[in-house]
Amino acid sequence: MRRPAPGSNGDGPSIQRGQSPGELVRMDAMRPSFLRKTWIAAVTAALLAGATRARAADPAIEFLLHSVETSTATFIRNGKAHKGFEAAEHMRTKAKYFSSRIHSPEDFIRVAATKSALSHQPYLIQEGTAPVRSDEWMRRKLEEYRHP
Repeated sequence: MRRPAPGSNGDGPSIQRGQSPGELVRMDAMRPSFLRKTWIAAVTAALLAGATRARAADPAIEFLLHSVETSTATFIRNGKAHKGFEAAEHMRTKAKYFSSRIHSPEDFIRVAATKSALSHQPYLIQEGTAPVRSDEWMRRKLEEYRHP
């Protein structure tokens, strides 16, 4: 059973049974706080998303992706052969998905360029006759980048 709040015309907040006028909480008084918190959360999420993009733009990681993309080697993922640009795109997608776990080029190699997340089969790269594990190939490329 609801009755109008004292001094109200019946359109405003009402007092619930067992509630004293001192306990009356107006929903419209809470709304600005809710909107402010929502806005702060949205801005924080946008800033964090920007930080994630900045992390992905690490020059060493970009060098590794460019090395894969422009390589003439065959990249073998789950038993299927792929060209360099296809492998680089897959690694970019995987790095974006796991961005919260990637803080360095070594993390990128471990998380996005070593093995299948589904089958756990290692990625292989075949430049010559014998394929090598992609993490070994990527670490060599990273050393070339750091110590030309």
